[in-house]
Amino acid sequence: MAQNNHAFSFLKGKEFSRMGASWFASYWHYNHCNKNELSWQKCESVARRISYYNNTEQYHDDWRREIMKMDDSNLNTNEIGLTGAQVKALVSGISITAAPSSVTFSHVPPLNINFAQNTFTFHGIGQGLFYSGSIANGGFNFVYDCGSESPAMLRTITLPCADLDFVAISHFHDDHVNGLPALFRNHRVEKVFLPYFDAHTYRDVFIANLVVNGIDLSSAAFALLTRLYHCPVDADIPRLDFDLPEAVFVDKPGYPYSNNLWEFRFYNRRISDCDFQFIQHALNNLLNGQSIESYIRNRNNYDDLKKIFKRVFSNENLTSLVLLHWNKANASVKSLLTGDVRFDQNLSNRVVGDLGAYDEVILQIPHHGAKNEWDSVDQRILSRTTAEVISVGCSNPYHHPNFNKLTEYIQKGLFGKIQFVFENYDYSYHC
Repeated sequence: MAQNNHAFSFLKGKEFSRMGASWFASYWHYNHCNKNELSWQKCESVARRISYYNNTEQYHDDWRREIMKMDDSNLNTNEIGLTGAQVKALVSGISITAAPSSVTFSHVPPLNINFAQNTFTFHGIGQGLFYSGSIANGGFNFVYDCGSESPAMLRTITLPCADLDFVAISHFHDDHVNGLPALFRNHRVEKVFLPYFDAHTYRDVFIANLVVNGIDLSSAAFALLTRLYHCPVDADIPRLDFDLPEAVFVDKPGYPYSNNLWEFRFYNRRISDCDFQFIQHALNNLLNGQSIESYIRNRNNYDDLKKIFKRVFSNENLTSLVLLHWNKANASVKSLLTGDVRFDQNLSNRVVGDLGAYDEVILQIPHHGAKNEWDSVDQRILSRTTAEVISVGCSNPYHHPNFNKLTEYIQKGLFGKIQFVFENYDYSYHC
């Protein structure tokens, strides 16, 4: 908490300092998000601080933005026992008091099936995504994405199974794939579902795409992905100390996969040959005779590489592999995993077409709650959600989740739908 004698330079900083940043964060969260947040009660002069709070309501959104700019170490020292990351989480709308325990939705009807045997978890690994599913009490297990900007967080996750029936990779951002080598090393994986990419014909394009998305040439993730896509690399890359699973390239929207209990539907917008050829031509001009391996060793070249991809896609997240899955015995509740996708009309129509008239949706908000990707989710999907999950790092530098979208949900009375997953806080459900 800021000391009372500290004067902040922003508007009404004096009044703000009389409350303190941590107290304000806790009390704001209590009023707008979660009545179980009671850290604000732990200090003296509560009545006085509430009076300051009530008289400055028009400045609260500005103050929340100012807190997000503050250094965590300055926020760590406060009398109500919150860390800087927790203070920022509270003003972002992320509850720090919710127990990381499983949630069973009351609307699931009691059919002749034990829903507790089907468990799905968004793992709290910070800025990234790691989702796992265990069906029929561990009889069938799968993972969707496995990556984090805090790789040490991934080592804290232990899956209750030795075998994985499949792993799905949404796209090639490091914070979605850098945990895959360890996952493959520690579990026998039967299949891996991958977004389509002609990495043999457009080898240089594939390698460039990996490195501009943060996957380093010397990383095990780089070695794994180039091996899965049968992409030869003229450089020393790490050896893999595990067997590769069968690779399934999803080259069309609505790609089906199922077993006797569960249905899975994959969606991917295939990159056209015309787009591949355009990128290859632009890349050839940029390389000017150099090999791609030589070119990417200089990180100063990465910005030029990114410009080529953005000229074609405007946003490479549009090509994320999306997964919709549901219980065949109770198809009224479906889970939609989106990676970092930005929906277009085609993708939206495909997904909506696979939803029944009365289906409810547990939705992963795409791209950690970034505004453009969140805005792209079709209202026909949002109107069906019972939970909207955001996997995010508390102190991430990208301003995820988007402040204005959170405010919009609060104003519309929809904030209760949002479930935040962050460092060491999981979100699990049964269906």
